[in-house]
Amino acid sequence: MQDKDELITMLKHFDLEETDSKIYIGLLQVGPLSVGNIAAKLEIERGKAYRSLEKLRSIGLITTTLTNPIICKPIEPKEALTNIISHKENEFITMQKLASKLAVDLKDITRKQTMSDTPTVSIIQGRHNIYSRIGKMLQESTGIIYMVTTEKDLLRMYHTAIPEKIKICKNKGGQIRIITDSEDPNTLSIISKLGASEIRIGKLPIKEQNDSRGSKTRRDVRGI
Repeated sequence: MQDKDELITMLKHFDLEETDSKIYIGLLQVGPLSVGNIAAKLEIERGKAYRSLEKLRSIGLITTTLTNPIICKPIEPKEALTNIISHKENEFITMQKLASKLAVDLKDITRKQTMSDTPTVSIIQGRHNIYSRIGKMLQESTGIIYMVTTEKDLLRMYHTAIPEKIKICKNKGGQIRIITDSEDPNTLSIISKLGASEIRIGKLPIKEQNDSRGSKTRRDVRGI
């Protein structure tokens, strides 16, 4: 059986927060339930469950009845994920149509700035934003790029546009060298499908930090 944590991780690519994923997976496993029963079985605060269920309904992952209490029913996975993809495609088409005019309008209101030699730093947050920036760097590079990250991040990258960006980089004469911490043959087999020029195994620089509940968590250090 597929590990539930891994399912939750993959569903993040479909813009589902952890609570959203837990509820959808829970409904698939148990079947239609009322909001109260969902909150109780999954140990989720009722108000949070209501908000999540409203989101799941709006993106086409569940349906709800007109009864009292309201019963929530999960949509079959293939249809549900297709609904999300269709929604994203519509959003993408809208952005494409608006982009050219919006870029001009925004440039018109942009204040001219004098050039400065002062060094600047960009801090990127959010997995999708990070992967997007990595993809951009790969696509534009013709040199050597080092990717130092964990096996979990590399497995997630496999489900993004990064393998195609790596291919583009290599076709332009670039090299992608990956350093990761995995020694699992099965994991390395998947990582190798990214198409990197070279993969090496080593201990990564990570720090332990306490979360709000006092338990220790690992903070991955991503570098290029």
